[in-house]
Amino acid sequence: MRDTPIVPEGALAPHEPAAAGASLRQTLVAAYGAVCAISGCAVVETLAVTLIDPALPLAPSNALVLRADIGLLFGAGLLAIDAVSRTVSLAPSLATSEYVSLIDRKLRQPERVALRPSRRALNEHHRRFAAQHGLPFRQSAPLVPPQTPTAPESAPAPAPAPMLARPATGLVLQVKSLVNSVAYSPDGTLLATGSWDGVTRLWRPADGALVQILTSDLGEVNCVCFSPDGRLVAAAGRNHSVQLWRVADGAPLFALGGQGGHQGAVFGVAFSPDGQTIASGSWDRTLRIWRASDGEPAATLHEHRGAVNCIAFSPTGRHLASGSHDRLVRIWRPSDGALLQTLQGHSDAVFSVAFSPDGRLLASAGTDQTIRLWRVIDGAQIFALPVQGGAIFSLAFTPDGQTLISGDYGRAVRLWRAHDGALLHTLGGHGEGLRVHGLLLVACGYALFSPLNLGLVGLRPIYAVGIVVLAAVLLDRRETLIYAAACIALAVLPLVALSFGLLGPAGAQRAGSPIALLITCLGVIAITGVIGWLIVSLIARLSRSLNEAAVTLAERDAANARLEQLVSAHQRAAP
Repeated sequence: MRDTPIVPEGALAPHEPAAAGASLRQTLVAAYGAVCAISGCAVVETLAVTLIDPALPLAPSNALVLRADIGLLFGAGLLAIDAVSRTVSLAPSLATSEYVSLIDRKLRQPERVALRPSRRALNEHHRRFAAQHGLPFRQSAPLVPPQTPTAPESAPAPAPAPMLARPATGLVLQVKSLVNSVAYSPDGTLLATGSWDGVTRLWRPADGALVQILTSDLGEVNCVCFSPDGRLVAAAGRNHSVQLWRVADGAPLFALGGQGGHQGAVFGVAFSPDGQTIASGSWDRTLRIWRASDGEPAATLHEHRGAVNCIAFSPTGRHLASGSHDRLVRIWRPSDGALLQTLQGHSDAVFSVAFSPDGRLLASAGTDQTIRLWRVIDGAQIFALPVQGGAIFSLAFTPDGQTLISGDYGRAVRLWRAHDGALLHTLGGHGEGLRVHGLLLVACGYALFSPLNLGLVGLRPIYAVGIVVLAAVLLDRRETLIYAAACIALAVLPLVALSFGLLGPAGAQRAGSPIALLITCLGVIAITGVIGWLIVSLIARLSRSLNEAAVTLAERDAANARLEQLVSAHQRAAP
């Protein structure tokens, strides 16, 4: 069977005028709701128009909108659609691949009958597919010639695949500090939180009761986890160490650190599935493996060239994944410390990694605002999902492996369909409080607007407006309103100061004091630094957007090249 030409975004099918081809592609993508007709993938950059019969010209009746890799399989005769049931069939040679989840998927179709694919063309493609692979073929009912349609097809367009029900908000736990990490116990009866105040707390999710308060000298707690049997809980902290407690009574056991320990803040900690070892990742650029029985070091892994932000064991314990500031994800064999895979694709620091429950897939995410899914066996990237909420700091698979969950800097939890990356739900609720840069803005604003800073009293409104404008450029609407309210509140401080005699002649005398001059200098330095930081952040955001576009195109080309190799190998092996 001949290869089907794949039309990436902006490209055209053969034998089509440029204007007509581009226009038709836009029409087809819009008609299919900007999703893949088979997988439901909604990442527009990965969609391509695939001809059903390459010998015929590009037309709605002879085209499908598919994810690029699925389009290549369709064109190579490794995937077909039954014209009667509108379901997907897969070649036996792909029965063990990740594409097996596409079997029996219903074909999505446009609402307009004129833009639907021809049943005749699908039927002929499926007949050739069945003959090529020795599969039974079911002839479709008599077809109306596509050039003389007399009535809409009687079969309605199939409904989209069932979606995961939107989770409802349960309990809200009020922690007295910013929370960096959460972890459920294996039996789901306890929830651990680690926060900026250096405290690890154990909660009972059933009723939200606080069960244990575990203190230590870790400093800021960056990561928490339970042992596989649920008897131990570990916390990684900024003070270069990991602390273990006994869950039953909250008794501290031992700390992983000391002379043979990390030399930087520890941001990742995980128990192996058998509970025999503990792995930790640190900003000293190393991963360390410890014996869980006595806390003695067993191995040190040095390959990362940047701070290690996250680690995760595979469900079998045969693999250990790590993500770093060096923009790389590495997969190790913890039994001997061997480096198995180095996964390249992220354009900024990686802050979260998670294995699927079957251990075949690995998800990673970070400050480049993308989630990437990799195949563990060969390190191939399956897809990349852009996230508009900012940096992603947490990832997790549901126990059935069908859904991937992410938490991002936009204070949103997002649920994705794991096999094709379709966004299922976006959950809000973490809207309280300010981000770190918000606290800096308010603090610097207070320093600048101090009543003792008489020299800048006249410029106070200008600076207030400037802060609000800069906040509006980089931050969301709710935070901008908070900053505006804070600036207005700070602007009335001179009235309060006047009532206490801090302004006027008495205030003028105090203005020359060393304390007043020090506050003035600190205020000017602080606000100048924050404004400069915001400008640099804006430039960096624009640069990331341009880089993401280029990376997306490069990734799509690389994926197509890998699939073309697969198709070529299959065709060479075919008799």
